[in-house]
Amino acid sequence: MKKALLIWLTAMLRPITGAAFDIDYARVFSEHAKGVQQIDEATRVLELSGPVVLTEKRQEDGGLRYYGVDNSGHGAVGCLLGIAFELSVSLNICPDLLEPIQMDKFRANTLAIAHSAGQNAVPPVAEGEIASRFDALVAQKAGEIPTIEEGICSRNNWDPAILHLINHIAGFEPEELDQMLNQPPRLPVVLPCL
Repeated sequence: MKKALLIWLTAMLRPITGAAFDIDYARVFSEHAKGVQQIDEATRVLELSGPVVLTEKRQEDGGLRYYGVDNSGHGAVGCLLGIAFELSVSLNICPDLLEPIQMDKFRANTLAIAHSAGQNAVPPVAEGEIASRFDALVAQKAGEIPTIEEGICSRNNWDPAILHLINHIAGFEPEELDQMLNQPPRLPVVLPCL
């Protein structure tokens, strides 16, 4: 396994905590109470526009567990946000993996993903706070990565699959990305993910 892949996988072990893009599922269920279907004693389901299907499961300890599935056919925005976030952490550590023009496109597309997630989250994130919150989370997570060995940022040390994902996100045209993220606007759930 390439060392850079190991760094990236290590970064992914913990989810984006305290993220600006978290979904308050209890609030969504409350705000759409008329559309909630009781499946059994422990399970409620809510279908939202998109379509996105949310499930609430009561656990044995009484707690609630939520998950959402994006059935839009365009992909789960939360999944794409998570991938873009982890890749941004990698590029924060190794910024020379991309040429400046490619880095600018990656950054613009990543912020478009964050914008879609932030605007469609519940509660939504204020327009002017999305980039700064995303950047703060990237910097925080990059700061948690153990000391980087010399030479680790060489493209030769990176798994081709990760480089492909970086180039893929950088390669989206704005109209294509907007269509995928916002047609239709939908809750930024993470399933299905890849």
